[in-house]
Amino acid sequence: MLTLAREFKIRLWLIVQELEQWAHVYGRESLETLLSQTEVKIIVGVRSYKTCQLISDILGESTIKALSHNIGQGMFDTPTRLLQDAARRTDDTILFVRNHRPIRLYKIGYHEIKPWSKWVGVNPLLGKPFKGKMRLRL
Repeated sequence: MLTLAREFKIRLWLIVQELEQWAHVYGRESLETLLSQTEVKIIVGVRSYKTCQLISDILGESTIKALSHNIGQGMFDTPTRLLQDAARRTDDTILFVRNHRPIRLYKIGYHEIKPWSKWVGVNPLLGKPFKGKMRLRL
């Protein structure tokens, strides 16, 4: 359907919470088609290890190495070191547009945007004003 819609100049916005869930429901080939046929990809707050690996592959980078130490439970236990692959999890947003280089975006609150910051009231959960420095001027 994605490739057919593209022929008729139909633009679709698909919002997927977890790429691995898509692959589980529709199959791995369907996920590869989805990723290859979309012009814009917005990745927000990745948590899954497999999704981190997939995004890392798209970025052209591999996972990072993480070194962990364990001193053991008892006095005579031998300390151990373990080097393993660890996905880099991020709360930032990554924007992919066609064949352009990826863009790293930072999430900001509306209280950090001028002139919207003037219109912000008190945080209803804390009973205090929102805090944050001005990051963007419109």
